[in-house]
Amino acid sequence: MNQMELIESLSKDLTPVRFIDRRIGFFFVFLAFLISIVASVWSLGIWSRILDLTAPLAYYAFQAFFLVLGLTAAYSTVSMANPGVGRRSVVTSVLILAGSVLPFSAIMSLVLHLEATPLSHNHLLSCSASGLAFGGVVGAALLFWLRRGAPVAPRRAGLHMGVAMGALGTVASALACPITTMEHVGLAHTAPVLLGGLLGYMFAPRLISW
Repeated sequence: MNQMELIESLSKDLTPVRFIDRRIGFFFVFLAFLISIVASVWSLGIWSRILDLTAPLAYYAFQAFFLVLGLTAAYSTVSMANPGVGRRSVVTSVLILAGSVLPFSAIMSLVLHLEATPLSHNHLLSCSASGLAFGGVVGAALLFWLRRGAPVAPRRAGLHMGVAMGALGTVASALACPITTMEHVGLAHTAPVLLGGLLGYMFAPRLISW
């Protein structure tokens, strides 16, 4: 058997994966994000944060950062559903690295102002859990989209999927969060992003079928 016959025998049972429109995938993700916001409205009373604009400007700047990070990571994940060797999202990687600075900044601020800004451990846990829970809708939409395609880098796709899930989930839940300090944002609002990225990196490849 020559080389051409060997290649033909190995590929005869394979079915080609058709190109899927990333705009449709991103629309599904955006719809899932809206659903997560509605769920947060229903369970947490999100409108109190929108109407009460007494939080520091930095609080809204951080939420805007999480929103941009989540949407960028989501678009990157949707794009990776189509096979493409060597495709990387530099913007998403830079944003992920920038976001990783937040928890370290919060820890340093806690060390320097421990008595001035007390934190509730219970609220830290509940706020972080809410971010992951509301982001689960986005994660499910991205996982569904990845399973339709053929990502060549499942672990990187899983990482970006988890970051998108955590970032958009924390935006949905943070709109109703009563604590707006830098320490709380850096810990409780960043935790879903870090945990989501870790979970996506570890477990998403097993759930993505070609």
